Amino acid sequence: MVLRGRFQWHHQVSVKGLQPDAIPVHRRHGVGPGVCERRVLYSSTQSVVMGGKLLGFIVFGYLIDQLGRRPLVLFCTTLNILSSFLIAASPNVETYIFFKFVITMMDAGQYLGLFVFIMETCATKYRAAAGTLFVIPWALGYMAVPGIAYLARTWKVLQLAYAIPTLLATVFFVWLPESPRWLIIRGRHQEALKVMTQAAKVNKKTMPSDDQVLSVMRVIAQKPDTEDTDEDKGILIRVRLTLRRFFILFILPEFRVRSLVVIFCWCGASLVYYGLALNADNINTDPYLYVFFGGILEVPSYLLLWLALLYIGRKKALSALFFICGIFIFVLMTLIVLQLPGSEWAVVTFSQGGKVAITAAFQLAWMFTAELYPTSYRSFAVGMGSVFARLGAMASPYINDILGMREVWAPSALFGSVSLVAAVVTLLLPETGDSNLSEPTYSSDTKERKETARKDVSQSDSVSKNEASKAHENLSYVAED
Repeated sequence: MVLRGRFQWHHQVSVKGLQPDAIPVHRRHGVGPGVCERRVLYSSTQSVVMGGKLLGFIVFGYLIDQLGRRPLVLFCTTLNILSSFLIAASPNVETYIFFKFVITMMDAGQYLGLFVFIMETCATKYRAAAGTLFVIPWALGYMAVPGIAYLARTWKVLQLAYAIPTLLATVFFVWLPESPRWLIIRGRHQEALKVMTQAAKVNKKTMPSDDQVLSVMRVIAQKPDTEDTDEDKGILIRVRLTLRRFFILFILPEFRVRSLVVIFCWCGASLVYYGLALNADNINTDPYLYVFFGGILEVPSYLLLWLALLYIGRKKALSALFFICGIFIFVLMTLIVLQLPGSEWAVVTFSQGGKVAITAAFQLAWMFTAELYPTSYRSFAVGMGSVFARLGAMASPYINDILGMREVWAPSALFGSVSLVAAVVTLLLPETGDSNLSEPTYSSDTKERKETARKDVSQSDSVSKNEASKAHENLSYVAED
């Protein structure tokens, strides 16, 4: 978006998450060459918007683990709806960018909270389906963006068109419960029991007795006697513990290498994704069609990901997707360098083919990360990955615009190289496809107490020892009728 005169704004179509500034104004409105000199300003505006997501994932990645999934989702939903309508009344560019920053920050918290909730409340065998189908509405919105931007001739109409769908999120205030996993880990067992009882009623399942379920919850939530709560400590120690939590994934040896690989994969996936999504200028094709086809191809990306997860697992699927993306991008680079006559459709085909692969890889990074960490750190780990993804997204427009002005093939060379490196380092991660979501382990004496509690549960008349074990390992378990 640029400001012409005092309040005459020319808005630009988005390519992801309803963001501005993807298409140069002079190509849409016939503005003179002077606008071309402000391409760095376009990249800076895009980066400010990405900065909102970055801050959102940092702040809400921590708060969602501390305060719960539901309250943070509702808070973000409220501010998102208000800001989405207020932005249409912005009197200048600075106010517009401020509201866009707030909107994208709230989007980050809302998306993160809902994704973690979905992954925590579905059974192991349904996680692949839930993790891929969850993002299908995102793809539908992606497809709608270029059409809305083409039809909306003023920026106010465009912003109102973007704002109206946010009202659908008001259903969260009625239908969204708190995650039972989070409630159990926090010791709020009665609330967790209420949520699980309601879920069993909706699914027409029979729950074990309340005493049995509460006993399993106590086993899961049990902590060592030496572990004090934050309320028992002084303010300075509580501040130190809070700072420690921000670096806990690098302090704990079992998570250190895993976290470094996760960070690289998130950053690489985002860098390549947005690099391809924003690369319409460098590959010389119509930006509206480029974005529209990109949205269409998001749907098969997620459906193919679903099939891949069912047959080859998380680790192999993620590595293969990065590898395929890298190969497609290097073929694209070759076509750009050769500039063969009539190769425009080949360029678009390989560009969008690479985007199909990296789209699936990006979503798989969300799912894989959620499965690699226990409930106490899950949303923070996903938020941490998302933070580094925003850094990659913030860098991609500069790579396209600045590096692309020097050598038109250079951005493709960089994106392809990052994809191939990510394909290799992904192999360092463990496979999680058939595993229940992990929970923290404690000292040996605590394990003995857990075993004792588990035996108490399994001695019940209506639930067998095997069923009690299943309930302990997987909180989404509900006994059959």
